[in-house]
Order: sequence, then structure tokens, then C-alpha cells
Amino acid sequence: MSLPPPAVGAGSAGCALANRLTADGTARVLLLEAGGLEDGAVQVPFFSPLLQRTEVDWDYTSEPQRNASFSFDGQVSTLINHSKHFNFLNN
Repeated sequence: MSLPPPAVGAGSAGCALANRLTADGTARVLLLEAGGLEDGAVQVPFFSPLLQRTEVDWDYTSEPQRNASFSFDGQVSTLINHSKHFNFLNN
């Protein structure tokens, strides 16, 4: 019986998982991501705040926190393995 390759999201954890699953060279993994071709601005940390609320940002906002009196804008990139940079540089 032949199974299709597992599909994982192409965020930081998904890329790490795909690497581990394919390390011996016999397995195949399908990485999924929602974004298109990346803009050069994604590679420049200084431009990271300019990418908020654009097509490369999921634009998540948390519910207001009961003891903090505010909500949190969570910048999450739609591009392969860029969320870790996007989150770190904007928060």
C-alpha cells in the first residue's frame, strides 16, 4: 500500500519537521504555504514594520486581555518560514 506524502505547513516548525522526516532521503513531504513570491523588502529587517497589514501579513488580532486592558496585534507572515522573523522584528 502506498500512502501520499504528509502535508505540513511551511512555518518554522513545519520546515523543521519536513527536514527531519526527509533526512534519510527515502521520505517525501509536501510543504504548504499561503503566500506568493516574496518581495525583497521581506529580507531587510528595517522594512519589517512596513509589511504589517499587507498581503504578506495574516493580520491576526487577539481578544482584549482581561488583566491587560488591550489586545495584541500578531503579525504572522504568509511566506515560507518568515513568521519567526516577522514576529521577532515587530514585537
